[in-house]
Amino acid sequence: VVLDSDDKLFGGFDRIDLNARYFTT
Repeated sequence: VVLDSDDKLFGGFDRIDLNARYFTT
């Protein structure tokens, strides 16, 4: 699980990497 801001709980924006969105759970 990659804790990335791309997650909807964080607002849905890429913080770490553009590909991280595919690994957010």
